[in-house]
Amino acid sequence: MSLLDTASLIVTPNGYKEGKLYSVIPSDGSGDLSVTRATTATRVNSAGLVELVPYNLVEYSEAFDNAYWTKTNTTITANATTDPNGNLIADKLVENSANDIHFINSGSITFSAGNYSISIYAKASERNVLQIFLNGSANVDAYANFNLTTGVVSAFDSCTATIQSVGNGWYRCNLTTSVSASVVPSAYFCIQNSTTATRAASYSGNGTSGLYIWGAQLVEGSTAKDYQKTETRLNIPRLDYSNGTCPSLLVEPQRTNVLNYSEDFENIYWYEEPGNSVTSNTTISPSGIQNADTFTAVGGSEMNIHNVATFPLTTGTYTYSVYLKNNGTNLIEVYLYQIGPGFVAKGEINFSAETFTASIGTGTITNVGNGWYRVTLTNSVTAGDFTTGVYTTSTTGTRSVFVWGAQLEAGSYATSYIPTTSASVTRNADVISKTGISSLIGQTEGTIFCELDRIEGAENMGIWMRTGASAYNEMIAILINPDGTSVASIRSSATNQFVASGSALSSGKHKFALAYKNNDFAFYIDGTQIATSTSGTPPTCDQVYLGGYPDGGARASKNVATALWKTRLDNATLATLTTL
Repeated sequence: MSLLDTASLIVTPNGYKEGKLYSVIPSDGSGDLSVTRATTATRVNSAGLVELVPYNLVEYSEAFDNAYWTKTNTTITANATTDPNGNLIADKLVENSANDIHFINSGSITFSAGNYSISIYAKASERNVLQIFLNGSANVDAYANFNLTTGVVSAFDSCTATIQSVGNGWYRCNLTTSVSASVVPSAYFCIQNSTTATRAASYSGNGTSGLYIWGAQLVEGSTAKDYQKTETRLNIPRLDYSNGTCPSLLVEPQRTNVLNYSEDFENIYWYEEPGNSVTSNTTISPSGIQNADTFTAVGGSEMNIHNVATFPLTTGTYTYSVYLKNNGTNLIEVYLYQIGPGFVAKGEINFSAETFTASIGTGTITNVGNGWYRVTLTNSVTAGDFTTGVYTTSTTGTRSVFVWGAQLEAGSYATSYIPTTSASVTRNADVISKTGISSLIGQTEGTIFCELDRIEGAENMGIWMRTGASAYNEMIAILINPDGTSVASIRSSATNQFVASGSALSSGKHKFALAYKNNDFAFYIDGTQIATSTSGTPPTCDQVYLGGYPDGGARASKNVATALWKTRLDNATLATLTTL
């Protein structure tokens, strides 16, 4: 039997569903952690692309009887047949007897300018023609008919459409169209009685006929993507690949991107100096979609683009970030500017040297692939009105750069990208937790292991265990401070029993182990013993939190793995367990 087989709890960023992160051990569900965030968020996926979590923009993608889906001259029979995977969860869309259009549609969805793909799995019953279309203030003519008997697409307009057989009579039907402006339409799935039916055509239903549907999806881009199940869309854990091929569980505090139109620099929210221009959707962005803009200056004009509407900030520390790609101008500056005093943060990227130098404040640069870099500027400011921008002081020749994903947030480091359109957007804190878990936690003795990808500049929380509602009276924790020093802390009856601190750690992966037993404590990092103690009493705990405080506080983490043992492992084993 291996050491891992003796663990009482092992959690890795692997199996998950909405609102749940599965434990590897135990496998009966008793160790599964709850996931709450109540907002969407982004991650870096396995292809190295910035991706919305979830990328499927519709809710309740398999539950068409839910009120999210509006039924017009139709009804839904839930769980009427087996889905493409053989599970009895596919629904039937049934027409009524009206001489009208027969459809269901999603709740309203905010679109940015660009391409979108709408797909659904469908199977013929008494009817065999499915029509997909959009409805909104743009692209109202985009529609396509799908023959669920012959597998042929017909009578489509303002779009491209595909149909793919997936077996047992099921087809995946997809429509791709372009949205030219920010709109709030819905995705429509319609029964038709003819393959030549025009968009939203009416016919007399018989009250009993219909077709089967399952797995609706709407994604940004010109490809359908692998199907992703959704419910509310708000509590899916984020498996982040920004540090390589192995995922880590991304847990972040609440942050707000106060900039509007973060990907649409052609919008009037952004101002270009005379002689400057912005061309939308000219190249592939870090999201893998052609939605990045080109910013160009010609002649003797100064190259400068910034948001027109200034925004008020309170006194505090802020971080501005933006994605940039070289388009023939090697040196580009970015800034945070306060109306009146002037620049409060400023830095310059040198694309050829792959460096970013801050002349005011502090800065970072991250290579995110395909020639793109995310640069960040951080500084403290006093209350006032501000603007952000990208520019170069050169006035010679044509100067140009690709831009995408502008963000300004309160905090000392940049968090994952928060896309915006016409208003600021808040991403809530991730809370990954399990209560009532005392049976899996060693109560009188035990060992905690965690492996983290350090987020530089953040206070990285590995694990927090406690009992009751008190965060500090009865608790055990492992964390990394913003300066890189690590801390193991055990507290019982409101008194510290064991506190150990390690020296500053580099960016990247690190392994920690904290062993506890009455008058017998030890803390190890990366194979090295940091501290031991022969005095103290461990608390009893019945709750586990990964990556943050129980209240979703300001800490962050990229958890690679967490494990618990209900015994105090010996020091030699702790050294082996934590060796990189």
